[in-house]
Amino acid sequence: MPRHDNTTTQPNWYLILGLTIVVAVIFFLPYLGIIVVSAIMAYCFLRPYRWLARRMPERYASIVTMFLSIAVVVVPLSLILIVAVVQGLSIVNDLSSSVTERETSQLVSGVNTALEGFNNGQPVVSPTSFHEFIVKTIPEIVNFFLSAITNIAGTTTALMTHSIIYGFLVCALLVKHADIRRAIKILSPFDDNTSEAYIVRAGSIITGSLQGQLLIAFILGVSNALLMFMIGLGEYFFFFVIIYTLLSLVPLGTGIVIMPLGIIAMLTGHVWEGFWMLFMYLVVVCNMDNFLRPRLIPKNARISPALLTISTFSGLYYFGLLGIVYGPFIAIMLVMTLETYLDYRKRASPLPQQERAS
Repeated sequence: MPRHDNTTTQPNWYLILGLTIVVAVIFFLPYLGIIVVSAIMAYCFLRPYRWLARRMPERYASIVTMFLSIAVVVVPLSLILIVAVVQGLSIVNDLSSSVTERETSQLVSGVNTALEGFNNGQPVVSPTSFHEFIVKTIPEIVNFFLSAITNIAGTTTALMTHSIIYGFLVCALLVKHADIRRAIKILSPFDDNTSEAYIVRAGSIITGSLQGQLLIAFILGVSNALLMFMIGLGEYFFFFVIIYTLLSLVPLGTGIVIMPLGIIAMLTGHVWEGFWMLFMYLVVVCNMDNFLRPRLIPKNARISPALLTISTFSGLYYFGLLGIVYGPFIAIMLVMTLETYLDYRKRASPLPQQERAS
């Protein structure tokens, strides 16, 4: 049975609540990203906080947990990003200054020789256009990724602001987590059992989808980056770890880089290196996702590849690089909310006997 009285279930109250949420989102929109990150981190570190809260005052337990989250997640990730940016800049400098037209001419000659049977013996690629692609277009692509990575932190002032907000929010969310849970159940239009099931499932999605998906993407990113050693690009390992981790969040994302690199290596004389890189990618790395996903992501936190792709690009449009994480999470929450509502309506208004029989 629903627990709300008539005074709080009138449409006017829902309208006021909806307007309040809209105004809050608009007002806090400039810092929505760090608010979402803080909420997710607070939930992910709720168990260590509870353990600490049994041994010290809640206020100190929240502070220790906040610094623990920084030490475990933020610091290692920041170091990897810094190294990745340095290696990315090195790629740009190497391509812009070290690649000569003679080297690209030899490369183009090998490609045209390999593909002459497909174009009646005519050259497929011209040395000049290919050299411009190597020294101009590829550095522009790398710079795009570098700017996207550095925009996560923003300027020094923005970084300081986000750090302060993160610290206060995580501590507050940890200390008030029981009150927040109670408020969600009070505001929910469902009965207590449905609201509790919704909260539990939402928590499962946060831990399963975000933690599991990010862990899978990182494992695949490292695995794909290791393949770069086979074609002599191992010195840019950390840069490729970041790029491949981000691309692993999109179905077949890493394939758009791995496959061309392997084919180019084979066409330019590095036949076995390119072959083994493609073989390891197709046979080992691609199957790692099928092995890890059922074990790290709960069934109720999975979405179809089509919805995953759409939600990822929608997240990129609205939130930038972090939208790769936010997009699928929002899509899962929307689907879960709709399923919860349909299930609630089904239980609240069961179908007539004749309609069920048909």
